Parts: sequence; structure tokens; C-alpha cells
Amino acid sequence: STPLALYFIAAWSHRRFYIRGYSRTQEGRHGKSLLMHLRDWWIKRSVKRTGTLEDRLAELERDTRRPFGALGQLIIKDRVIFTRDASQWSNILVIVSLMTIYLVNYKNFSAFSDIKLMGDVGLYFFNLAICGFVIMALSGRFFFPSISLEGRSFWMLLQAPISLERMLVGKWLGAMLPVVVVGQLMIWASNVLVLQTWFYMLAGCLLVLMMTLTIAALAVGFGAVYPQFHNPNAASIASSFGSVIFMLLSIFYMLLFLAGAFRVVSVVGAWFERGKAINLYWFDYAGLGFSVLLSVIVITVSIKLGATSLRRRL
Repeated sequence: STPLALYFIAAWSHRRFYIRGYSRTQEGRHGKSLLMHLRDWWIKRSVKRTGTLEDRLAELERDTRRPFGALGQLIIKDRVIFTRDASQWSNILVIVSLMTIYLVNYKNFSAFSDIKLMGDVGLYFFNLAICGFVIMALSGRFFFPSISLEGRSFWMLLQAPISLERMLVGKWLGAMLPVVVVGQLMIWASNVLVLQTWFYMLAGCLLVLMMTLTIAALAVGFGAVYPQFHNPNAASIASSFGSVIFMLLSIFYMLLFLAGAFRVVSVVGAWFERGKAINLYWFDYAGLGFSVLLSVIVITVSIKLGATSLRRRL
């Protein structure tokens, strides 16, 4: 039968290609393919543009004397390491593929609002919660292990002319771009699929951005509270006890954040969509302010808590 034939094809493919493919993902690229020639050309071009090693060291010394110079170099280091690690990008591709499956099926979720099982606003906030879970998964995989992956070289970072708080801020900002891009892509694509109004699109963009910044800071902070410098496996670190604590707190934060913003977003959205009068009270504005204040507090406390925990280990 077809399933049996596919099983044997998969088994043969595994024996034939798995070891070689796994080896290449963990090692440098070899051979004289078109991509290798393109890489060599790009390296030579970058060397000619940036000058010799002495010129680059002199430029690096000048950069550290500028405001945020040391922090900027730390962010660049994390960004370069992230782009060079093939295993990191493969995890993003897995999550993006799952996100694509969700988006394909999300358009069918509008049937729930048609049968009054879930209103338009309920479906909208359900989508925001799903985006939050995707951000939480990405943060747990990339931000939480960032301190632990420094390993024995962590002592070198301690010699840098920056505080532990600024170092954690560098870890926070260093890997922010791919997580922000995935979160924004998901919220914009899902809203376009169900033809949301511009207000709901912009509000969703801001809410997801705030959740991204906060959850990422929470992951960095708790990654510093529960470091595993002896463990070089990022996937193992991301499934540790500290990561579970981070995910539980992230879920609790998302519930409070979305609950605080629910009333203002739904009322103003109804005014944009159907022209209903805006009837907001002081506690509605207080709820929105609570959501913003909660995000700021979580970011600040997470960074402070992580730095304090690392300082105690010195």
C-alpha cells in the first residue's frame, strides 16, 4: 500500500542522507558550489571594505569610547553568532511552518463568529493570544538559553566595561529582530485574512510588539536566574525547570495584559467599524494603563532580577 511504500522510502532516505545532512548542519560549509563561491566573494569584499585587522581593532577601540559603544558591540556579537548558527535558524523555520499552518486555518475560524460561538472581538483577542504563545515559544528557545550558552567564556563578559544589567539588555536586544518580525508577520497576515479594520490591525501590531518586548525580557531575566553554563545544548536548556517557570509567568502576564486592554480596544474598534458611540469610563483607561505599566514593570524587574542572581554567583 501507499503508506507502507512511503515508510520504506523514508527509511532509505534516512540511511542515505541523514548522517551527511546532520554533519553539514553542525560544521562549516565545504566544496566549490555556487553558494561557496558567493560566500568567498562576500568575505573578500567585506575585508576590502573594512580594511586590515589592525584597522578593525582600532575602529573597535574607538567604538567602545562612544555612548553605548560596548553595549552595541555586545549586540553585534550576539547577532553574528545567531546568524552563523544553522541550528538556530532551523528552529525558526519549524515555528514559521507551524505558523503558516495556523494562518491557513485561521480564515476558517471566522465561522465561529458567524454562528455566535465566538464574537468578532473574541476571535480577535484569541488571535492575539495565539501570537503571544508563538512569541513565548520563540523567546523560550532563543532568549532563555542566551546566558547559559556563553558557557565558560562568561567570565570574559564580566571583564567588559559594562554592568550586568547592560549586558542583559544587550542579550535582550541582540536577538530581538527575528522574534519581532515573526510576531508582526503573524498578526498582520491573520488580520488581513479576515479583513479586519485598520484600527484593529494597528492595535494588534502595538499589542503584539509590547508583548514581544516584555516576554523576551522575561526570558532573558529568568535565563540568568536559572543558568546552566555546563550545558551546551540550547534545546535542553529551553526545556529545563527554569524555562517552565518562565512560560507559566508569560502566560499569566499575557492574560493580565490582554484583559487590561480588552475594554478600550473593543469599544474604540466598534466605533471605527460600526460608528457606535464611545462610552469609556475611568476604569477602562485604568485597565489600559495597567497593561502598559505591567509591561514596563516586568521588563525592569526581569533584568534587575537576572543581574542580581548572576552577581550572587560571582
